[in-house]
Amino acid sequence: MPMREPRSIEMRYMRELRRVWAVASALISQGLAPLLERWQESDERSDSNSTFASMLPPQWSLYLDQGQRSRYNPLLPRPRAPRITSLSDGQLRSLWPSIDPQDVRDYAPWAVTRDEVIRIVFPGEELPASDQRVEDYVRRSVEVERSRNASVPGYPPGRPVGGVVPPVVLGSDRFPMSPPLPSVAGQASAERQLRWVKLVLVEVVKRDNLEDVVAPIGVSTSRFAGRELTRFVGIDLRRDVPGLDYQIQEWVRVNTDLITRAIIGPTGGPMPSLFDDVANVVEQANREAIRVEELSARLQARYGVGRSRGDLIARDQVLKLNGQITRSRQQAAGISQYKWVTSRDERVRKGHRRLNGTIQSWDSPPDVGGGRNEHPGGDYQCRCTASPVLPSV
Repeated sequence: MPMREPRSIEMRYMRELRRVWAVASALISQGLAPLLERWQESDERSDSNSTFASMLPPQWSLYLDQGQRSRYNPLLPRPRAPRITSLSDGQLRSLWPSIDPQDVRDYAPWAVTRDEVIRIVFPGEELPASDQRVEDYVRRSVEVERSRNASVPGYPPGRPVGGVVPPVVLGSDRFPMSPPLPSVAGQASAERQLRWVKLVLVEVVKRDNLEDVVAPIGVSTSRFAGRELTRFVGIDLRRDVPGLDYQIQEWVRVNTDLITRAIIGPTGGPMPSLFDDVANVVEQANREAIRVEELSARLQARYGVGRSRGDLIARDQVLKLNGQITRSRQQAAGISQYKWVTSRDERVRKGHRRLNGTIQSWDSPPDVGGGRNEHPGGDYQCRCTASPVLPSV
C-alpha cells in the first residue's frame, strides 16, 4: 500500500495559479488596448506629437487598507455578479436612479450591484443597500472617467478586453483608474503603456495578495501528508510537529517569490517573465511595423506560455512540500527509513526507476542522478513517494 501523490491538491493549485495568470493577462490587455486601438487606426506609428490624455498618478492603491480580512484582493475568486451587458436600462436605473444607464455601461461597468461596489470600494464597511454614499461614488467615478476619455475624441469607453474582465484598479484618488490614452501609436506610446502595465502588475501581484492564494494550498498539503501517514501505519499520527508551521510559511514565501518573478520579473533564469515577454513582443512588433492582428495573436501566444509556467510551478511545488512534510512527520513519529516508490510509468526518470523499492534513510538522501542527492519529491517535478519502514519491535 504505497503512499499516494497529492494529485487533487496539485490540480487545485493549478486552477488557482491559472486564475492569477488570467488576471495578470487581463491587466496587460487592458493596458495595451488603447495602444492597439491607435495602432489599428494609423499606418504611420510616428512618435511626433505623442501625447497622453491622462498622466500616470504618482502613487497607486488597489484597495482601501482596512485590515487583513476586509481588504479587496483582485487575485481571489470574484463573487457571482451579473455582467453589465446583461442589465437592462430599468435595472440600472433601479440601482443608480440619478445616473444615466449608458454612462454606467461606458464609464463604470464594474458597478453591477451595490454589493460589488461595496466589496471593492468600501471593504469591511456595513453599508445598507440603499446607502447614498455608494451611488454618489459611482456617479463621481463616471464623471472622472468621462472627463478622461473625452480628451481623446472617438475613443470607445467600457469595451471588454480579451474576454476576461480585469480587476478594478483604484488610483491614488481612490477612483477606478483606466490606462493612459495615447493620441498616436509609436515607441514613446508603447513605453508609456507598458509602464502603466508594470505599475499595476506590481500592485496586484504583490506578496499580501499572493499569500491569500498560496497559503491554503500549503495547509492542505500538510493535512494530506498527515492523513497519508495515518492511513499507512493505522495509527493517528496527525499531531502537531515542531517546526511544521515554519516549514509551510517558508514554502509560501518561496512560492510567492516564484510567482512574482514569473509574472513581473526579474526571473533570475533563462526564461523571461510574462511582462518582459510581452514587452519584447510589443517592441519587436513596433520595429517590424506588423499589423495589429498579428501583434494580438503574438500576445495571446505569450499569455499561453505564461499559463503553462504557472502549471509547472503548481506541480513542482506541491510535490516538493508534500515530500518535505512527509519527511518531517515520519521522523517526528520515530520513523528513520522509507521505501522509495515511483509512479511506475514512462515519465519516471532513469535514476528514480533505479531506486524503486530500495530502502533509504532520511538522514542520507540517495543519488538520483546528475550529481544530485534528493529524497522523494525533492527533484524537479518528482512524483515518487516515501513509504515508511516501521521500526521492528
